[in-house]
Amino acid sequence: MVHSVGRVIRGLAIYRSASSLPSNVRTVCPRVLAYRPNVLPLAASYSTKTVTATKKSPATKKATEAAPAAAEKTKSTKANAKTKAKAVVEKPKVAEKKPATPRKKILTDEEKLQNKLQNRIKDVKKIALPKAPSRRALGAWAVFVADEVRGSNSTNPADSFGKIREKFSALTDSQLADLEAKRERINKEREVAYDQWIEQYTVQEIADANNARRWLKKMEVARVDTSPLTDHRKVKRASAAYAFFIQEQLKAVVPNQAPGSGMKEGMKEASLRWKSLSDIEKKPYLDMEAADKKRYAGEKEAQA
Repeated sequence: MVHSVGRVIRGLAIYRSASSLPSNVRTVCPRVLAYRPNVLPLAASYSTKTVTATKKSPATKKATEAAPAAAEKTKSTKANAKTKAKAVVEKPKVAEKKPATPRKKILTDEEKLQNKLQNRIKDVKKIALPKAPSRRALGAWAVFVADEVRGSNSTNPADSFGKIREKFSALTDSQLADLEAKRERINKEREVAYDQWIEQYTVQEIADANNARRWLKKMEVARVDTSPLTDHRKVKRASAAYAFFIQEQLKAVVPNQAPGSGMKEGMKEASLRWKSLSDIEKKPYLDMEAADKKRYAGEKEAQA
């Protein structure tokens, strides 16, 4: 009995001592604590060490928290390094091949001359100026036909021109006079338009254009207007006494020549007559030459 009471008292003492231990120690081996009281101090010391080891210092805690961030940063750095490595490893782009330069053709001497001539023609065409408006005088028939064709609705040109000819033949004197007045008015308008076109350029440019047109005509260049330009501003050169004599003789000699004879024969005959004239006979023509030179000098000075 006494032995049983002592065991109970010893168990209570052990329980009180064990109540101060952590729960993990108390629940591990209750029997060991009951039958081996000397285990209690060892368990208590073990529990204290374990709790002390489990509690982390603030510095350790910060280091532990910073470890994942550092690992993440290291991982990101490695990824960037791999990306850079890939960029470096990428193969350089192959440069586009330039088209092969065609080999220059070796020209013969004849081809070189031909090219030089073509370049010369191109330059001279620019100096020759474009085509000028026509200043050719129109006749009464041309004016009448233009008016009739403009107002005609006929689809057959042959019939239309036949009817126009009949109408023109049937015109009265008053109608012909009106047509003549209209013709003079149209021709005057054409002259004014031509002079206005000429005045776009200087006198020297018109003179250069005429020289260029003569050269193009000599070279037989196609599709180019080579008709000479008439500049009303240009001062007419003074004529010589011989020129006045020739003009006078041609008016009398050429009409009296036999059919088939031309201007060449008339010029030859007039030249022989001029040589046979005495100084007194030549004097009227020499006076005309002096007067014309005076006229030329005055007009030239006024133009300057």
